[in-house]
Amino acid sequence: MPKQSWRNLQAISRLARKCPLMEQRKISILSLDELRALKPPEYLIPRAIPERGLIYLVAEPSSKKTFLAIHMAACIATDQPFFGTPVKQGKVVYVAAEGQAGICKRIDAWEIDHGVKIPPNSFSVIPEAVHLNNSENLQALCVNLAAHSEANCAIDLLIIDTLNRSLEGDENAAKDMSNFVRGCTEI
Repeated sequence: MPKQSWRNLQAISRLARKCPLMEQRKISILSLDELRALKPPEYLIPRAIPERGLIYLVAEPSSKKTFLAIHMAACIATDQPFFGTPVKQGKVVYVAAEGQAGICKRIDAWEIDHGVKIPPNSFSVIPEAVHLNNSENLQALCVNLAAHSEANCAIDLLIIDTLNRSLEGDENAAKDMSNFVRGCTEI
C-alpha cells in the first residue's frame, strides 16, 4: 500500500475512534470463507418472497397488482400453493392503504375461488394508509405491529398496498423513495 494511502487510512481510523456513532453501529466485514458459510435465504414463496426481505410488485396502473398481492398473502396464510409452488405457511398483515372498502370483498372472492377459508388469526388487515417515510407514522406502525405480533404470534409477511398511498411525497423523487425504503427496512 502506498505511504499516502496508509496515512489516510490511519487518519480515518483515528477519526472513527473519536466518533460516538461508531459505538452504536458495527458493519460486518466477512472473509470469503465466512461469506460462504452463511445460510442461504429461506423463502415464504420459493425464489419469490424471501423470509427476511423486501420486494416490490411493480407494474402499470390497473394491472391487478392488488389481486396478486392478496393471492400471495392468502396462499401463505392458508398453506395453499402459489400457482402450483408450495409455500411456507405464516401469519400475514395486509396494509390496505387504498380501496379499504373493497379488500374484504377481494378476500371473500379468493376464499370462494379456492374453496378455502382463511383462518381469522392468520390474516389481519390495517384498513388505512400509513406514510412510511414519516417517522411518527413509522414508529406508530412498528409499535402496533409489535403489539399485534405479541398477541397473535410473529408476523411472517407484511404487505403494503399501495406504494403511492403509503408514501408522503413523490414516488418519483429519489429522496422520498429513499426515506420510504428506509422505513420499510426499519420495520
